[in-house]
Amino acid sequence: MAAFNIPYTGAGQPYPGGNQTIPQMTPPIAQPQVSNSFAWVQGEASAKAYPVAPGNTILLMDSEAPILYMKSTDMSGRPLPMETRYLVSKEEFEKLQNGELFEANKDTYVTREDFEKYITDAEKKFVIRKGGSNNGKSSV
Repeated sequence: MAAFNIPYTGAGQPYPGGNQTIPQMTPPIAQPQVSNSFAWVQGEASAKAYPVAPGNTILLMDSEAPILYMKSTDMSGRPLPMETRYLVSKEEFEKLQNGELFEANKDTYVTREDFEKYITDAEKKFVIRKGGSNNGKSSV
């Protein structure tokens, strides 16, 4: 009967009849893909048309409006529903779209005249008086 030379597969164990050990094989570790995490687009139509690799998600920033789009695809490359975020409130965004300007809140902003009056009042309160008995010199 013929003997076949079959290699021993007991990784980490000594060869039968020898003192050498078989090196253990470790499985390769999957490395995550690193890609750009954002891109600029011009409007919602450009965001919808922007290509995304299968299994990836990308942040799309609108260059024409204060809007962010989050676009994802599944592992087969099919696009998932796109998420839209406004950087201002929906009402403020609609005002911007219609060409209306924001109204300044009186509690938040100071007029130039009020600011200058505040400065002159502060200067009057904190005037450094020159002269006097010690003339600014230490008495020690």
